[in-house]
Amino acid sequence: MRARSLCLVAAGIVVAGVFTAGPGPLVAGCLAALVAATPRIALTPAPPGSAAAAPFTPRSVKIGNYFVESPYGIAIVVDDETAFLIEPSWEEMGGKSSYGAHDVALVAPGTTAPDFSFSQVSFQHAGASIRFTWGRSGPAGVVGTIETDRAVALTLRLPATWPRFHTIYTASPDGVTGFGIEPRGVFVPFALRVDPAPAHVVANIKSEA
Repeated sequence: MRARSLCLVAAGIVVAGVFTAGPGPLVAGCLAALVAATPRIALTPAPPGSAAAAPFTPRSVKIGNYFVESPYGIAIVVDDETAFLIEPSWEEMGGKSSYGAHDVALVAPGTTAPDFSFSQVSFQHAGASIRFTWGRSGPAGVVGTIETDRAVALTLRLPATWPRFHTIYTASPDGVTGFGIEPRGVFVPFALRVDPAPAHVVANIKSEA
């Protein structure tokens, strides 16, 4: 795939960049998401207005394509009590089932390793062919690339997930910073970073971005 320019939206972020086509695939955009489970990011979780709490250490972090209504999404589930979902815009139509004419659960799956260390899907969006490759990185991180064969505006959303799982997000210069909120009152730090840098962010202390 080749592209001379790309405009993509990551987590409600419009990211613009100009690229020179070269031989072989062109990695047009990169993203990284991380739950603050290790010292690799300096975030101290604490509810707004409270004194800083001790660094957060999750009991468990599951990362994979777990959310059935998002066939191309990346779910990060922390302690089975809160979750983050990174979902690219896609136009594939699911097959007919007892649940409706276009059941997203019947969208063709991508190529995925059992442990989600590698996952790759290809889909169409606004006339462009998109290849979305991602994999688990470390105990609580994800890295990925987005490739396109032409200039396109692509949205990566952070929508709500399972009932009673709550999140909040705010804009940052190169992505989105947020918190998952566990029922016991623990704030779980989250960061999504995109390269090239965002041109526009749609996130303002809300449950989706």
